[in-house]
This record gives sequence, C-alpha cells and structure tokens, in this order.
Amino acid sequence: MIREFISNIEGKKGLAKNNRFQVNMVIPAAIAVDYKSKDLSLLCESTELPGKTLNTADVKVYGPTYKIPYQKQYAEINFNFLCTNNGNERQIFDKWIEYIMPSQTNNMRFPRGTNGLGGEGYLTQIYIEQYNDYSVSEAKGLEETDNGEVLKHIQLIDAFPLGYSAQALNWGDDGFLRLTVQFCYRRFIELK
Repeated sequence: MIREFISNIEGKKGLAKNNRFQVNMVIPAAIAVDYKSKDLSLLCESTELPGKTLNTADVKVYGPTYKIPYQKQYAEINFNFLCTNNGNERQIFDKWIEYIMPSQTNNMRFPRGTNGLGGEGYLTQIYIEQYNDYSVSEAKGLEETDNGEVLKHIQLIDAFPLGYSAQALNWGDDGFLRLTVQFCYRRFIELK
C-alpha cells in the first residue's frame, strides 16, 4: 500500500506545495497611484486559489425535498501583503475603494468607466501562478527570475477590492505589519 502511494505521487510529479506562487495584480490607471504593480506583487505574502460553489434551491415534486443547482457562485479571495514603512500598500487600496465610492458624493462609479470601455474603470485582472518545487540540480540551469514549472495559472476577471482589514499594532510584537485585502471578481478561468 505504501509503495502504491509513493508510486502514484511520483507518477504525478510529486505533491504540490503551497509556498510556490506569484501574484500579478494590475492596478487600474484610474486609481492614479505612483506605485508599480510588480512591487505590490512582490509583497504579496499569501493568497488562495479561488473557489467555486453551486447555489441550490430545495425542490419537492413528490416525497422528500431535494436540492437542484440554479447558479454558480465564486468565493471572495484574500490577499495578504507585507507593508513597507512608506505605507503605500494601504494607501493603494484606500484610494481604490475611495475611487469606487467617493466619500464626498457616496455615488458609486461605473465599474468600466463612463464610456464602458474600461479606460477609467476600477475593475482589474489578477493573475495567480502556482509553481512546482524544482530540485537543486534543476535550479542550476534556471535564471534568477525562473520559479519552476507553472502548475496552475489562474486569471480573476473583473476583480476589485471589497475592503481591507484593520491592522493591529502591538508593543509586545516585533513582527512585520501586514495588510489583508478581500477581493471579489466576476469569474475566473484557468489559463493552464
């Protein structure tokens, strides 16, 4: 039984690791921040692969009730960022949320902008890549930017931040400040 288990895993190139990933989050031009999307991506400490569920309704034709699906639902996703001393990470998401619904008017902006073409909208695409765990011998031939083979490449379509969590400050903790941002999206597709 143990040999079958090991053989099965080896035949599938090993077990996937959850610490081999990269996030590419494009900051919409309408947010108007002087911050590179790549810098934000480098500070993404953790995230999730998106989830999908079916909403169901209880139906009774005859006998006991049973469930039937009527709609797909995509779960919100969290991104956890390490924060730098200049505070840009929090400022980006504060500006983004403020752009979606300005405090002065409390009027929601159009997701794709007033012309509907996306030029001044607040929606974005987010890409999440999960990599395999390459061995030391394989790593010798890799460039510094190579992460290994891409196992999954997921695109979140029409994503925007729902909000960010409060950040705890504590005299007794010498750790790094982190920011958790919750995003929703219209749907996702697996590019690989």
